[in-house]
Amino acid sequence: MGYEKRVKMSQEERAKQFLPFSAVRGLEEALERKRQELFVEVPHVLMSDAEEEIDNTLKEIEKGDIVEIEYYDGEKNRTVEGLVDSVRNKTRDIVIDGKVYLFSVIGKLKLVEKKND
Repeated sequence: MGYEKRVKMSQEERAKQFLPFSAVRGLEEALERKRQELFVEVPHVLMSDAEEEIDNTLKEIEKGDIVEIEYYDGEKNRTVEGLVDSVRNKTRDIVIDGKVYLFSVIGKLKLVEKKND
């Protein structure tokens, strides 16, 4: 039973012993990606008074006004602010900065600024 002298470990080597350990490399990232895939945002479900409020605001809006809408894009609720190109009651949509939004996907509608006459 001989006595062996130990070689002193560097501080870097000692520090590595205390780093967080992950048994499966990349597991957390993979789980987060899967959570994002499985998460489905529920579209706005309007109460009758909210529908009435949106309808009233739609009657006020004219070409050139600035509005903010909250809408459901098929994946998640989004918010956009922009210049109204037109409100088309026949096709039940509103055109904001060249993009068409169906009335049925709008959850909130706010008149931000009236056009200057």
